[in-house]
Amino acid sequence: MKKFKEQFFVSNSSSSSFCLLGMTFSELRKYLPCMETWSNEDGEECNTDDYIESKIDDSDLSVEYGIADFYDEKIIGIPAYSLDNDKTINQSKKDIVEKIDKLFNCKVDKQDIGFCMDGGYNG
Repeated sequence: MKKFKEQFFVSNSSSSSFCLLGMTFSELRKYLPCMETWSNEDGEECNTDDYIESKIDDSDLSVEYGIADFYDEKIIGIPAYSLDNDKTINQSKKDIVEKIDKLFNCKVDKQDIGFCMDGGYNG
């Protein structure tokens, strides 16, 4: 089995980049109940993205904010450098699906999980 080399994206003060194995919030929303707003633990209304992020805060999944290719989008998943070298990509996708399903009580299709890479100028 081929192992992944740990790779990091180059970043400086004027640029950022990331690579996650995961899915966009837009893709995740289609698995969540059709609600525009949710109530948080304090009873305050929050939008669906706030709800998703609050659930992710209690997990080992990460959120990245799109820069260029994913402009105005958020991605949930596991950073490429954190993937287990002893697992195939398919096994890692299955793990991510299980984590998302458990967090949101839904059934995500493994086909919606993929590598999301983005980078660009922070100007």
